[in-house]
Amino acid sequence: MKHTQSLLLLLAGVLPSQLSHGQTPATSVPTTTELPTVTVTATPESLTVPTIAQAEQELALVTGGTGVVNAEDYKKGRAVTLKDALDFATGVYTQPRFGAEEARISIRGSGIQRTFHGRGIKVLQDGIPINLADGGFDMQSIEPLAADYIEVYRGANALRYGSTTLGGVVNFVSPTGYTAPAFQGRFEYGSFNTFRGQLSAADVLGNLDYYATVTHFSTEGFRDHSDQNTQRFFSNVGFKFSEDVETRFYLTYVHTDSELPGNLTKEQLRNNPDRAQRSPFAKQFDYIDSDWQRNFELFRIANRTTWNLGDDQHLSFSSFYAYKDLDHPILFVIDQISHDFGFDLNYLSKADLAGHKNQFIAGITPTFGLVDDVRFANVLGKRGAKFADSYQQATNVDFYLEDLFYLTDRFAVSVGGQISYARRDNEDRFPVSATNPDNSDVQDWWGYSPKVGLLYELSDSAQVFFNAGRSFEPPSFGELSN
Repeated sequence: MKHTQSLLLLLAGVLPSQLSHGQTPATSVPTTTELPTVTVTATPESLTVPTIAQAEQELALVTGGTGVVNAEDYKKGRAVTLKDALDFATGVYTQPRFGAEEARISIRGSGIQRTFHGRGIKVLQDGIPINLADGGFDMQSIEPLAADYIEVYRGANALRYGSTTLGGVVNFVSPTGYTAPAFQGRFEYGSFNTFRGQLSAADVLGNLDYYATVTHFSTEGFRDHSDQNTQRFFSNVGFKFSEDVETRFYLTYVHTDSELPGNLTKEQLRNNPDRAQRSPFAKQFDYIDSDWQRNFELFRIANRTTWNLGDDQHLSFSSFYAYKDLDHPILFVIDQISHDFGFDLNYLSKADLAGHKNQFIAGITPTFGLVDDVRFANVLGKRGAKFADSYQQATNVDFYLEDLFYLTDRFAVSVGGQISYARRDNEDRFPVSATNPDNSDVQDWWGYSPKVGLLYELSDSAQVFFNAGRSFEPPSFGELSN
């Protein structure tokens, strides 16, 4: 009984030695302390647009060369061209033309011969293509200030986006109402009357969030005949039907006018680097007299809807439509109206497989393009006689899948592949003559791109990997027809 009494007294906080013989212990009343109220609020996130932290985690599971560029890093300084945004992205080579927005952009040598109208890279906005269906893209369609971060997948590592390019993927991920400040203004002014401005607004209203920005860029350029003037509008609106279903619409408008100063010889570059290319022989070769330019308007609407299926499974459906009107006086005047559209169905599962960590990705990405391509003689920058008229159709269908299976907690093997079909159809609608043969033609290609990789996590912040893959890229109309 003594042992039991001692135990009870100790639990009550009174030692037996503190009691007189025969004294009944008093009941101990614990002292209560009122703590301040702590409120824990979960930060809402978008299902359709991953945060930069989520993107870094996803890219860490790719057995190959990838990278993430935080937009806040390049926005601290000049953010005028793609070079400013991608200058420190490993493996990406960017070289602006005469200081303008248009640039030579290449990953691992892709499209390295192009100093205009890029190719060899699949450019995306929030995982949805910006490229024309034949593979070409315009740098002016992109606004580095309207990105939250940029994902880079080099070469065959872009499998998860169904990339049919040699260089891989550059994905510009937009801010949303959850990640962007409520209001933001940015203004820059520099040499050659270079001006850049941005206004943006964002908010979350219950289950709805939005982000919208308008930007302006203009410069007289350091060379003759190199004026640039571009206005862009980027916006997205998301709505959560529930915690597991979200849809987001994107609206883009771009108006851009660019004078082209042309090329210089090494001697001209040394003696008079700010001059435009002039020709003493024919005015159509003279960049000023023939008023060489590249101007276009772009209207693009897109949607992405994501379902959380539970058990770490997600299904996303994306669709887009883009209209572009190109006015391009060079040796002749190119007048193009293009319509591009397509969709992407993507399934992602991170559910365990046979008691091991696993990630499985599968998807299909059809894209289509219709182009009215009409060409005129350049008469001092104006349309002269029409000499070519083509109707072009581009079709691409890509089916891809990849599985990353962890054999141990730190060692994983990746196996994947992509089957691609591409078709290019050029219908020559100009009357056939002795000087103008019929250039109508249809060509198609099949491509298979396998990929295998190994991944070992040395620690939570370091890993080594090996991968071998094959890339496939069909030609654009620029390589197929004159």
